[in-house]
Amino acid sequence: MKSPTPIQITIAKPCTQDWNAMSVTPSGRYCTQCDHTVIDFAGMSDAQMLQTIAAAKGKVCGRFRATQLDRPMDLPWVPQQRVCKKRYSKKYGPTGKPLHN
Repeated sequence: MKSPTPIQITIAKPCTQDWNAMSVTPSGRYCTQCDHTVIDFAGMSDAQMLQTIAAAKGKVCGRFRATQLDRPMDLPWVPQQRVCKKRYSKKYGPTGKPLHN
C-alpha cells in the first residue's frame, strides 16, 4: 500500500500581534485586530494539530512552536472499517435458516 503524502505547516505571513495582549478563550486567544480566535497549537501533538485544522471551517489562525513548522508530518493512522458483504445461496437466508421447506 502506498503511504500518504506528508503534510507540512508553513506560515507565509506570521501575525505581528502580541499573544499576551489577546483575551483568553477556551481554544486559545481572541485577536481583536483581525477578529479571529487564535488556536494555541504549541502544546499539541502532530495528530491533534492535523485533526484541529481539518475540523476547522475556513481560515485557521494559530500559535505554534518553531519546531512544529516547516517539517513533514505524516497523517495519523486511522483504522478502516471493513465492509463484509455476505453472499447467501438461494437455499438459505441471512439467518442460516432454509428459505423453502
